[in-house]
Amino acid sequence: MPRIFQEGTSYDAVSSTTFREIEYQQLLLQHATSLFPDLIFIPFHKVVYADGVGSAADFAAIDPQFRRWWVIEAELAHHSLENHVLPQVSTLANAHYGAPEAQWIAQRNPHLDGEALEHLMLGEQPRVMVIVNRAQPDWIAQLRPWAEVMVVEVFRSHNDRLILRQNGAEPDVPRDVLSRCRIDPAMPRLLIVESPAPLLALSDDQILRLDYEGELTEWNLLTTADKVWLSPSRSSIFPTERFLDLVRLPENRLGLIRISS
Repeated sequence: MPRIFQEGTSYDAVSSTTFREIEYQQLLLQHATSLFPDLIFIPFHKVVYADGVGSAADFAAIDPQFRRWWVIEAELAHHSLENHVLPQVSTLANAHYGAPEAQWIAQRNPHLDGEALEHLMLGEQPRVMVIVNRAQPDWIAQLRPWAEVMVVEVFRSHNDRLILRQNGAEPDVPRDVLSRCRIDPAMPRLLIVESPAPLLALSDDQILRLDYEGELTEWNLLTTADKVWLSPSRSSIFPTERFLDLVRLPENRLGLIRISS
C-alpha cells in the first residue's frame, strides 16, 4: 500500500471505494486553490448535449484573463471506464458551449464578468479533464481523444488527517511571458535577456531558479550599463535553442520554455 511520511506522521492511501463521488468532489473543491492556483475553479452542473445525449460536468476551471477554460469531471477509479466514464466524457467533449453556459455560470458567480465569459465560450470551446482518485494507466490512452487525466490521490493518517498527492496532466494555462531570451553569439554560454525590467524587479540575490525541461536550474543574473544576461550556475543544463521565453509559472515559479523562432 502506498504511504507518505511527513514530519513523523504516516499517511496511507485511501481506497477508491472509501469515498462517494460527492465526497470526492467536495474534497477537490476544498483544495481547489492549491490544485488550480492560476484558475477560477467553480461547480458547473449545467447539462450540455451532443447528438441528443445530455451530460453534466462537475466543475469548470476558467483562466481569469478569459483566454482558456476547462470542463472537469471527477471520477472514482473503481467506476467503469467503458460504461460510465467514456460516454460522459465524450458527450462533454463534443457538446457545444456558448451563451447559455456563460449565463449559467455568471448567474452563480457574480465576481465573473458575464460578457467576457460569453465571449470566451463563443470563441473557445473548453478542454476536458478527468480527475480520478487513483492512477489508472489504461484510462489515459482510451480517454486521450477527448480528455486529459489528472490523478489526485487521497492519503489519511491514523488521526484522520488527509493530504493529497497530485500527478498526471495539469491545465496548460497561458503563461505570463516576462521576457524573450536568446543565446549571445559572442558568449554562447550566456543568455541575453531582451526585456530585463521585470526580472530585475523580481531578483534580490541575483540568483534565479528556473524550471527548464522538467528540471530546476540555477542562473546568475549578470548586469552591465546596457545589457543583462543569464549565466548557468554550477552544473545547470544550458538550452540548445537559440530563443526561449522567460515565463511565470503556477505558484509564482519561473521557467524557460522553447519557442519556435
